[in-house]
Amino acid sequence: MSLIATLHEQVGQSLPPLPPLHNPLSLSSQQGVRWKHSLDVGGEKHVPETLERANQAGTIVKDQNLSLLHGAAKRGDEQVVKTLLDVCHFHPAELDEDNITPLRYAVRCPHFGVVRLLLDHGADPSQRSRPRMTPLHAVIALDQDATEIVALLLAFGADTSAQDHYDRTPLHLALRDSFDTTALEEAIIVTSHAGIAKLLLSRGARLFPERESPRNPIYEVAKYGNVELARLLLEYGCDPNHASDRGDPPLHAACRQGHFDMVQLLLDSGAQINAQSANCENTALHEALRSRHLHLVECLLQAGPDLAIANEHGDQPLHIALSLGRQDVIEALLDAGADIAARDGEGDTFLEILEGWGHDEVATKLAERVPA
Repeated sequence: MSLIATLHEQVGQSLPPLPPLHNPLSLSSQQGVRWKHSLDVGGEKHVPETLERANQAGTIVKDQNLSLLHGAAKRGDEQVVKTLLDVCHFHPAELDEDNITPLRYAVRCPHFGVVRLLLDHGADPSQRSRPRMTPLHAVIALDQDATEIVALLLAFGADTSAQDHYDRTPLHLALRDSFDTTALEEAIIVTSHAGIAKLLLSRGARLFPERESPRNPIYEVAKYGNVELARLLLEYGCDPNHASDRGDPPLHAACRQGHFDMVQLLLDSGAQINAQSANCENTALHEALRSRHLHLVECLLQAGPDLAIANEHGDQPLHIALSLGRQDVIEALLDAGADIAARDGEGDTFLEILEGWGHDEVATKLAERVPA
């Protein structure tokens, strides 16, 4: 139903008074976009005052993309939304030309009052709009804490298992701080909506939906070192050894990034110290050494790794340490049982590797440890 079909006295009473428009035929938005209005329609219906009051309140009367309700919801204009729903009887589930609902716009503000109004008037908290996103997806994708609105959507029955165009559930989005436009693996998890993730899990959100998906929450969280979220996921049954779709275990990802607390948490939770990645067949110790995160070596050695495991290049962890020339790390590996007589993938010996990398001084100091 159009605004012009409503008694203008009723609408006018509910709209805030603002200075009259200098040019009621066009209105420039805050972004500098000029909107063209159809006030001539209002004139034909003899309710120009109503349309002008709507314009003065900032409502787009008619434009190419937004209806009145969508525009008000997008701005978070609670008073106008209430008028359109209560007085004009607008339908809260209507899609605009971009296939987006008013509720989707409201949660992206985010504006709690408008969201509540739309839900109270029958808006579907799980209705999908482009690109197959529910309101729950949309609000969680914000780079801010919107736990209150998430709780409101859940209270109205929002579907926690719905997957969007990229097969992401709301929980997957809660495990990172930005809306990614490609794949989960490219998302940046620097800070996360831990409170939202906990709320979703407590309301029955599944870590792994029925439809198979390469998304792996524990791997991504381990990769970016969010210990709080990792602990939460492990508490709800995430397997600390659940590798990525490329066969890379979470422990390897944490070692590669140098996240000490994450490495310790994964080991304490049962991560397999001797697991090898599908690519290169590296162990976690290989990865820590290759990435030069030497502060992780002692922690990993305490977990009792098999130091004789070689990667696809035939290199054991000791051989990587030799290439770095760090005497303290080399001796730590030797003290833990690394085989000083083992040759690398090129067939080079302990001292040949050191000298080949230009670590002659270290080679001299460690020569006495080489058996005759």
